[in-house]
Amino acid sequence: MHRLLSGNRPDLCRKVLRLENDAFIHLVRLFMERGLLEEGRFLKAAEIVAMTLFRLARGASYREIEDRFQHSPSTISVYHKQVLNGLVQLSSDIVRPYQSQDEVPAEILQQKGFYWPFFKVRFESPHTLEHVVLIQRKGE
Repeated sequence: MHRLLSGNRPDLCRKVLRLENDAFIHLVRLFMERGLLEEGRFLKAAEIVAMTLFRLARGASYREIEDRFQHSPSTISVYHKQVLNGLVQLSSDIVRPYQSQDEVPAEILQQKGFYWPFFKVRFESPHTLEHVVLIQRKGE
């Protein structure tokens, strides 16, 4: 963890965890201040959060995390679940919609890009992603 946060390469944390050093430290502090994470006897909060971010950022398996962080799969599983539950509880504070969920930003509407000539997105219910309907404009 020390090498990841303050090693020779300042961009290592961003490359490995897909998060800047300051943002990672702030996220760990939020977990601790709100009591969303319990440190283990041999595991500190920063390492616990880093294991989960490594898994989410890289799509890593438990075996890869076990090899990189040198902990058993059962330990990784227990703390991974704690961090995911904590992220869900923090989601209302951290994740916010860009604007209204019913509006499409002007940059996307004006762009003659990849999918707009073929599909139009219509939200049946603005709060659930399961109800997104893609309507094909050309062809069937």
